Amino acid sequence: MSQIVNIVVEGAKDAYFLHELILRRFSAALRQVIPSPNEGLSYTNGEPMEFAHCHKEGCFYRICVNNGYNNIGAMKKHLSDTDPYRELVCSAFVFDSDITGVTEDSGVIARRKYITDKVSLIKTELLKTHSPVAKETKVFLFPNDTNDGDLEAVMKGMALPLHRPFFAVCWLGFQYLLSVCQYLRLSNKSMIYDYVEAMYEKTNKVARVKDKQGYNKNMRSDGLWDWNAKSLEPLVAFMARLFATY
Repeated sequence: MSQIVNIVVEGAKDAYFLHELILRRFSAALRQVIPSPNEGLSYTNGEPMEFAHCHKEGCFYRICVNNGYNNIGAMKKHLSDTDPYRELVCSAFVFDSDITGVTEDSGVIARRKYITDKVSLIKTELLKTHSPVAKETKVFLFPNDTNDGDLEAVMKGMALPLHRPFFAVCWLGFQYLLSVCQYLRLSNKSMIYDYVEAMYEKTNKVARVKDKQGYNKNMRSDGLWDWNAKSLEPLVAFMARLFATY
């Protein structure tokens, strides 16, 4: 029987990011990548993308979209699998640890407890109904599994040196002006959207960054991101341990 590892992320844009990270940093560890790097990706239908692992024959990795950290129904789906020919050996949750949620699950410590508590409850329910359950669960919280934050904090650290003044000067100054004028502060997602659109040349014909395929193509742009950035290392180490285990 072959094995499955579910890598669960909050949203489609997280899935595009992780897909690109796997291609960039773990291509040597993959026997086959489905879909191919040049193929369009779409996570809108909820179907996971699969990656075949070369170190162990018959082990597949899937990127699954949970549609939020607190979508219990989706979490339950990603903790169980009824495929008679595959065994779900691990569900790894890669979520944000931002402080925008409610108090009891806000920040890295509370978010980790929230996720592990929900996972424990779901597994108990599944076992009562004799449903197949993931043997193991793992959790990684952006940006580095230690500090409060989100994926955008990681991506900010991936900006090329030439472009870093956008965050240190332009964006910081913009946020300051908004606060002085008593306007709402923009989200970190807006920061990344604006960075990408500002750095592209006017003649660039790529789809707008907020479009799903546009976001995916922007992830692949060599002129925007450093895929060996220090901010990526905690996630890379987590993924390396995951690939080495199964």
